[in-house]
Amino acid sequence: MAGHQGFVLGVGFSPDDERLYSRSIEGDIHVWDPALKVRLAVWQGCHRGQILSLAIASTGEVVSAGLDGTIGIWSPGGDLNRRLSGHQAGVHGVAANDALVASASADWRIGLWRRGTGELVRCL
Repeated sequence: MAGHQGFVLGVGFSPDDERLYSRSIEGDIHVWDPALKVRLAVWQGCHRGQILSLAIASTGEVVSAGLDGTIGIWSPGGDLNRRLSGHQAGVHGVAANDALVASASADWRIGLWRRGTGELVRCL
C-alpha cells in the first residue's frame, strides 16, 4: 500500500479493526482500509513536521503527537477537533482513555488533558 512520501514512523488500528492509521515524517496521518488495501484519506493541518506518536481511543478518536510540541485530537471522520499546546518541546508519546489524554514530552513533563475540552489538568 504505497502512499507516504517519506518514512512511515508508526501505525495503529481503529477499535473495530476496520481502519489502519499511519503517521510519518511528513506530518500527516494516512487512513487505510487494510482489507481492500486502499488509502481512504489523508489528514493534515495540525502538526508542523513529524508526527511522533498516535493513540486511538475506544471512541475511535485519533490522538497525534508532534515534534512541534502539539497534540491533535481527531474525530473518526478526520475532523481536527482540538489542537492542544502547552509543551515546550516535541511530544514523543500519547495515550488516551475515555476521559484523558496523556502526553510525554522532551520538555521532561507528562501532561494530562481532558479529552473532551482540551483543558490541561496537570503536568507531572
